[in-house]
Amino acid sequence: MRNLIVALFILVLVSCGHQQTGHVVYNSDKVNKGGPTDIEFENYIVDFEIRTGADVSHVPVQFGDLDNDRVGVCYSWASGARKIVIDRNQWYNRITELQREALMWHELGHCGLNFGHNDTVRPDRCPVHIMNWQLISHFCYNKNYDDYIRRFLEDM
Repeated sequence: MRNLIVALFILVLVSCGHQQTGHVVYNSDKVNKGGPTDIEFENYIVDFEIRTGADVSHVPVQFGDLDNDRVGVCYSWASGARKIVIDRNQWYNRITELQREALMWHELGHCGLNFGHNDTVRPDRCPVHIMNWQLISHFCYNKNYDDYIRRFLEDM
């Protein structure tokens, strides 16, 4: 009975339609390596580099079409090449400006800094870290903005 309850709980969580940030996908043959960064992302990258002191110029960020309600994915190849793909529809139609910043920091954390996920949540159900598996809501990111940036910088 307990296993049934756990299974139902997981099914409810998965089916709620949470927007997922990307997991790191290794050695994908579905995505071409390299290419230029789409101009839409340049200001986010410059801001990230200035605020973190990290050089992520080797990681192109491009629009693509992702599945499974994913917003962004970091691709990594054995050669060391990295690339971030952001779902165009999600970017323009489903997420706010604050969420765009959080998404860029999240994906650059994966591809540029080799960060993994931190799926801890606060008592108010907001993620503790930008590196949470799901995209942080506008409400949570706005409410905890300074803490998210502080934690990210501390982990560098």
